[in-house]
Amino acid sequence: MATRYYSHTPVVDAYENWISRMTQDFRSAYYLNFMFGQLPPSMQSKKAIMREEVMRVYATLLTREVRRPRSSSAQGDMPRFFGCPDLPVPKRNKCTKRLTVANEGMHFNGILVLSNLGRGQLNPELDLPREPYVRSGGHLERVHVTPIEHDSMASYTFKTVERYGHWDDILVLPRSRSELANKRLGERALD
Repeated sequence: MATRYYSHTPVVDAYENWISRMTQDFRSAYYLNFMFGQLPPSMQSKKAIMREEVMRVYATLLTREVRRPRSSSAQGDMPRFFGCPDLPVPKRNKCTKRLTVANEGMHFNGILVLSNLGRGQLNPELDLPREPYVRSGGHLERVHVTPIEHDSMASYTFKTVERYGHWDDILVLPRSRSELANKRLGERALD
C-alpha cells in the first residue's frame, strides 16, 4: 500500500486506488503545486479564485492533449485532475523570523494524470510553469510540477481536506456531463 503522509480515510484510500489504477493503465502522473499572489482575505474568496485558476489551467492543457474534448470518443483519453486547497503545516526547522507569506501560505495541490493515448503535445514539467498557464499580472504566480514515480500522492495532496473535513473543496476534472448540464441550467435560470 502507498506511504501515508497523514492519517487516512476511506475517501482518500479510494482516490489512491483510483489514481494507482490509472497510472498502471498506460498513464503518467504528476504532482502539481499552484502558488498564488496575494488574494482577498476571505477564505471563501481565496478558494474560489484558486479553483477558477486551476480550472482555467486545466481547460488550456486539455486542448493540447485531446483534439475534441467534448466528443464521447475522447472521454478515455482525457487528462484527469484531482486537487484541493492546502494549508501549510508546521515544519521541524522553524525559522526564527516569521516570513510574510502570501495568503497565509494557502496554495492548491493536485494530481494530473495524462493518458499515453492522448495527442502528447503537453510536457507538464516544461509547459505548465510558463505562458499561457502562468500569465503575468494574473493571480497564479507559479506551478511546480513533479513526476509521480511511486505511490499516488493522494494522501499528501488531500492532507488538509482530510485533517479538517472540507470534502467539498476537492476538485475533480474533467467535470461530468451532468455537472456541465446543471451549470448551464443554473445560468439560464439567472437570465
